[in-house]
Amino acid sequence: MSMLYIASDHAGFTLKEQIIHFLQEKGIAFTDVGAFSVDPDDDYPDYAKLLGEAMSSPDDRGIAICASGQGICIACNRFSHIRAAHAWSVETAQRARTDDDANVLCLAGEIKNNDPIEVIVATFCDTHFDASEKHTRRLDKLELISKVNR
Repeated sequence: MSMLYIASDHAGFTLKEQIIHFLQEKGIAFTDVGAFSVDPDDDYPDYAKLLGEAMSSPDDRGIAICASGQGICIACNRFSHIRAAHAWSVETAQRARTDDDANVLCLAGEIKNNDPIEVIVATFCDTHFDASEKHTRRLDKLELISKVNR
């Protein structure tokens, strides 16, 4: 992982602050691209855009948070270089990395996760892609879909 970027709208702000504290404790380098305060009128696509624009290296990763985790995940996946996955447990975070080479972890700020958020984030940061033939073949197919539908 080259750099970790983190973003949230107002609904994910509290969880983002909790994750930032965890990252600082663990000495994991990151860049916060916003929100920097709670604004009930902000919109998750704006923060997905900031995250997507910040992620310039293929080794970069991101964490994106909104109320459900779904909206910001959809928004992040509009970027061709992002493979965002919504995770709510250690297993979903791990499989997102090993099977799908997800580079953005999307989380719900207003829905309880199955596992402690710190463990989910650590799993996402520490897990490597399983570059076996079946997983790389599937990623190649996703790339092809992306190119055909632009």
